[in-house]
Amino acid sequence: MEKIRSLPAGPSLYREVQRFRQPWVVLLVLALAALIWYSAWQQLLQGRPFGNNPASNEMMIAMFLVVGIGMPVFFHRLHLATEVRMDGVYFRYWPLLLRWRHLRWESLEAAEAGLLVCRTEEWT
Repeated sequence: MEKIRSLPAGPSLYREVQRFRQPWVVLLVLALAALIWYSAWQQLLQGRPFGNNPASNEMMIAMFLVVGIGMPVFFHRLHLATEVRMDGVYFRYWPLLLRWRHLRWESLEAAEAGLLVCRTEEWT
């Protein structure tokens, strides 16, 4: 499996982009973000400590930035892109895998619509 920065020039036989927009994922992320927004509003703007053992204002600001803003943006941008080309299969799981991964047809044991089976030594 090769790591490449960008896709080579040429046509793709098939391209698919999967985004994570399942209602339960969106609800969970937005609920956590809303809790952090509310706690930051209460503690930082209203001046009332949030909870029995409140975090410091610096920690609340950090949680607001990471969980309240960063996590929803991360899940909104998260996607799996897959391209099938004449020389193999390319995929990228952005932003976790910034470079495209290339699986050559020779490294695959089988390929069917909906199923790819790789040899294990390709993943080590």
